[in-house]
Amino acid sequence: MENVLTKEDVVNGDLAIKEIQEFVEKWTHEKPEEWKVEDDYPQLLKAIKKGLLIIDEDKKPIYTLAFPIESDSGNFNLNDNNFITLNKPSDL
Repeated sequence: MENVLTKEDVVNGDLAIKEIQEFVEKWTHEKPEEWKVEDDYPQLLKAIKKGLLIIDEDKKPIYTLAFPIESDSGNFNLNDNNFITLNKPSDL
């Protein structure tokens, strides 16, 4: 299996920055400037550019592991992670 981190980017850098700006704005109500995204969120930016992190319409991130976790017996495999918020909006 080839290392996805060494492959070419699948998402344009400008588009990835825009996605991060929208995601951060959704949860903090502040839109960071482009240079701040590059400085403050370098791993997030790389994950989006490599196609490992997808942020859906509801701004819920789904992360595909670059190196999936597998059990020795092969009974358990973890390929991705769906992030959820623990607090309901009505509880905030």
